[in-house]
Amino acid sequence: MQSTSSDTQIFRRFLFDWTTPADASEVYSLSWFAHLPNIYAKASVDSLVHRSFKALANASYGQRFNSSEALTNANKWYGKAIQMLKAQGLIMESMALEGSWVSHTSGGAALLSIRGQDKIMKSPEEFEVSAVSFQQMIYSSFLTGVAPSVSWSSVNELGLPDLPYFYEHTEHMYQAACLFAEWRTALLNNESDDDLKHLFNIANRALALDKRYEEWAHRLPPSSVYTPKSLSIESQPEWLQPLLNGPWKPLNTHTYPSLMIQVLWRFYWMVRAILNQALLFTNGIFGQRQAKANPIFPHRANIESNILSFTDLLCESCLSTLVNVTKRVPDHMGAEAVPSLWGYLILQVLPTIGLCLEQVVLPDIDLSGRREWAAKLRHFLRVNLGIAKGATAIPPSHVGKIPIQTWGLPHKLPDSAK
Repeated sequence: MQSTSSDTQIFRRFLFDWTTPADASEVYSLSWFAHLPNIYAKASVDSLVHRSFKALANASYGQRFNSSEALTNANKWYGKAIQMLKAQGLIMESMALEGSWVSHTSGGAALLSIRGQDKIMKSPEEFEVSAVSFQQMIYSSFLTGVAPSVSWSSVNELGLPDLPYFYEHTEHMYQAACLFAEWRTALLNNESDDDLKHLFNIANRALALDKRYEEWAHRLPPSSVYTPKSLSIESQPEWLQPLLNGPWKPLNTHTYPSLMIQVLWRFYWMVRAILNQALLFTNGIFGQRQAKANPIFPHRANIESNILSFTDLLCESCLSTLVNVTKRVPDHMGAEAVPSLWGYLILQVLPTIGLCLEQVVLPDIDLSGRREWAAKLRHFLRVNLGIAKGATAIPPSHVGKIPIQTWGLPHKLPDSAK
């Protein structure tokens, strides 16, 4: 067993890595797990909450600082927590494998559904977790092309209509997730003329959604706008240099009013990148099938430009997280000054970046430097932040018959993985 001093060190690091103060903005106010200490303090020592905290704190510390002792204790506390949930189906070795976060997202959706939105709304702590979990669920839908696991009515009940700009953003995200699921199904079955007409209809709706989303971004108030600035390599510390050397690097860094605004912009760029990636692929199908009408073709140049722009902006945003840390801490602290949460928020968009760069071919644009940079960022997260999943975040370039994110992969794992 670990000593009390070691337990204290691990717990303090856990709070540093995963809790942030509340964001205050006109668009949205949300703390990132800032209620965790309060939840922990209210729970009894032998409760599910305490055991879950110990499992998470040890797992986070073990991965971040390569501590086999902490990882062993994490497994022990994880087993005890799962047993208290009486969910034997969750006790399986594969749940801890790299890249298995989608399984945890599905489990989170199930637990939130069981708890009920009416109860969640009455608790600031539960609302906070619910809102953050929704982002993970909706992102999973973007990546896989599978319909969202939560209904729009339940999302509506989060009270978002009282937050106009954030509500509209969330509505666009949800519409995109539903459209992606329909789109994926249509791409898997596009043999007949009726199938082609369905794709035609989807393409028109996708173009309209992309335009509405762009208009939303132009209407944002100044309090929700980020500030770009040219990247100065010379002023960056040694530990950040691996991301600044090579054939390509982001041109700018961003400053955001809050962490939540940063996430809001990343989701905006991510949704539009995938929308445009799917439009470009569908345009190719219309060309192969010699479709009489093609609503995408007149927009092709703009679509290609959008894909490049959004992936570059996502790369800039990810690098900005690390660059902005260097402005506040001494150089000798290095990557230890970066909270793990920020690393996982980078990982949240990294698959979309990498897959777009692998799957898309743009005329007269060499994407190899950008692909190399995305690989460097995954390696950086693994080595410096202990985020092992970063190494397996990006599947092969072409997955099945749909090279759009992971839309070509089967919905369910093979029986051998169950």
